[in-house]
Amino acid sequence: MSCSGIRTSSGREEEEEEGGGGGGREGGRGEERAFPIGHTPPIATAATADTATATATATATATTTATTTTTTTTTTTTTTTTTTTTHHHHHHHHHHHHHHPAGPVGCSNAVSVCFQGRVPEADGVKAHLVNLLWHVSYPVVGIWLAGDAISILAGVIVCQLNAIVFLKMWSFVQACCWARERRRHLQQHPQQPNHHHTTTTTTTTTTTTTTPPPQPPQQPPQRQRVGNLAYFTFAPTLCYEMDYPRNPAINWRRVALRGTLLLAVFVLHMCVVQQVLVPSYRAVLGPLARGEWSVLAERLCKIAIPNNLVWLVFFYQMFHVNMILVSELTRFADRRSYESWWDSEDLNVFWRRWNLPVHHWCVRHLYLPLLRRGYSKTAAKWATFVFSGVFHEYLVSPPLRVFRLYAFAGMLAQVPLGDLSEWVCRRLGPRWGNAVVWFSLCVGQPLSVVLYSRDYALAHGGPAGLAAYARIDLPATSP
Repeated sequence: MSCSGIRTSSGREEEEEEGGGGGGREGGRGEERAFPIGHTPPIATAATADTATATATATATATTTATTTTTTTTTTTTTTTTTTTTHHHHHHHHHHHHHHPAGPVGCSNAVSVCFQGRVPEADGVKAHLVNLLWHVSYPVVGIWLAGDAISILAGVIVCQLNAIVFLKMWSFVQACCWARERRRHLQQHPQQPNHHHTTTTTTTTTTTTTTPPPQPPQQPPQRQRVGNLAYFTFAPTLCYEMDYPRNPAINWRRVALRGTLLLAVFVLHMCVVQQVLVPSYRAVLGPLARGEWSVLAERLCKIAIPNNLVWLVFFYQMFHVNMILVSELTRFADRRSYESWWDSEDLNVFWRRWNLPVHHWCVRHLYLPLLRRGYSKTAAKWATFVFSGVFHEYLVSPPLRVFRLYAFAGMLAQVPLGDLSEWVCRRLGPRWGNAVVWFSLCVGQPLSVVLYSRDYALAHGGPAGLAAYARIDLPATSP
């Protein structure tokens, strides 16, 4: 689901690594920077409260923080432009969440205790690992034991919320680990930046440039405030920061508008699913059960339109309604949660654009830490897609109480498909690459839904249940 990929409002982009989950190279239109904990970011990454559809793959983006300092320039006849860029290279170790089963408040207290050295860091990491596993395991057990008492929609919501908590707590604890390492370094070297490498680029004609001496770095706070974690718990972001851009007040008119839209879009979503999508899928299950592959291919093409209609309605509901509503209620100022994914020239660019919050999380907390530990870009990319595939399956199989790994396999298939779409884009142009993107969306999603629908009907009703659901007549020997 790395320390870097945080979008800022400035108009620059520093890129050190490329390739992470969701794709290979950086393909967004915005800029991304890493703001280590203890620094106040100009604007933090927007994040979604949706992990279900959020393709949690991302590519590596900037791992460096670009700080432009104003330089004092004396010139005779010409103007000199001097930019001093300071790259903060932090020793970021890949630690798992430190968060106690007591919840976010317990997590904050545990991090503070570890921060002060009263509990060995290894013990704190173990405790938080146990807590993270608890968060993602108890919904599965509960849904399985409850059976039909919990609807599929309720199961999806429960798994989605726990997946969000998992990602948020991972980010919180890992960011606190980085802050603790930085604090130790500053205690040992109080007058030195934390591995600052300063490079000065000067464009001049007979000019003399002087830069002010660097200021001593500010230490991160020793204790994390519970209020910071409480706000982060509800904020529409997955990446923890000490501070976020905040609006001065809540716009209640916008809240009322988004609340009304939320109800309207939810009703529209349910109507399209029940009146258009379900009948279309029923028409596909018959040829699939009888092995009529030519008819199946033709009907899969037919259901691509209603399937993508439902997907677009969901996208609007999540990113234009839910996200804006939560951002307004929390006064979260960064509202940018996606880029123009519909015109992506290849699948790698699509995964980087369509869900920026998850993309940023994967880059910051998974892909780049693996690179820093010595793994290759290919290995880190595959690991990111595997992680994404696990969570995609987590959001589908437990609510259905059917474990078939179709979503997991679909996410793993994105790695070779992304390379293929890049090759098509290079050889035939971006339009053909975009055609590969839309072909993947129009075929892959309907096929996975059809397979899950068939297996759900068979698992909970047997051949008779499948025949009743699909309204078909099956032979008695059918599986």
